Amino acid sequence: MAGNIPDRIAAALLLVFSVSAGAGVYKWVDENGQVHYGDAPQGESSEQLDLNNKKADPAADNETGRREYRKKLLDSYATERKQKQEQKAKQEEQQAEQKQRCDQARKRLYDYEHAAFLYDRDKKTGERAILNDEQHKAAMENARAAVKRYCK
Repeated sequence: MAGNIPDRIAAALLLVFSVSAGAGVYKWVDENGQVHYGDAPQGESSEQLDLNNKKADPAADNETGRREYRKKLLDSYATERKQKQEQKAKQEEQQAEQKQRCDQARKRLYDYEHAAFLYDRDKKTGERAILNDEQHKAAMENARAAVKRYCK
């Protein structure tokens, strides 16, 4: 065998660290607002992190440097938390709108199915005009399509 076991382990570790040092580390936020890290970018929101920054260890600097580093870190956490909250609020708002549209579409379909006849307002006179069979059928198809579209 060429070389002893500790030399081979050291060589393997050196190889692993040299390969991983060249690999990038990426950060991204998924659709649920979860932050992820990985060695490959995931979509447009991925950002590559600079791990070779010499100031990565604030303990090596003076007290002022550590305070500034801590403040920047806390500010970035607060910004990230705020973005997550805004994203969650927007998603909840969209879900509420979707539910409201679904409820309205279902009610309209129910009303159409249980009505003796359907009518529309005449554009000129503003009076009720009862729909003929073809118009009634088209209105029912539109109501069913709305339920399919909004009630996923």
